[in-house]
Amino acid sequence: MKTEQITILTRSDRYRKEFSPRSIDGYVDPSFPGLAVHRGIEYAHDLWYVTHLASGYSIHSLPFDKRKQAVLYATEAAKVVDWTRDAEAVLDQHPDRKLIEAYTKAIAV
Repeated sequence: MKTEQITILTRSDRYRKEFSPRSIDGYVDPSFPGLAVHRGIEYAHDLWYVTHLASGYSIHSLPFDKRKQAVLYATEAAKVVDWTRDAEAVLDQHPDRKLIEAYTKAIAV
């Protein structure tokens, strides 16, 4: 797994609806194309997230305690959705149920 600069979309606080881009270091790997695993920012720095690179949005609502969990989730999510596509194309694949199963598997680690 290698580290590279990625752009994520964040809110200045959780009550705002507007998102703004932010560059951070993230892990990318061929086992989860189109996704990156990264630490949270500011108040969530000890947590881990998985972000869709094309859109900058996190692909889950709850963060992971361990990088290993986030990597497993990214790997499982990459098996059920083509994350190399843009956000609209990803949403057309209706990934919700498949991603819930992948999340459940990842947090069990």
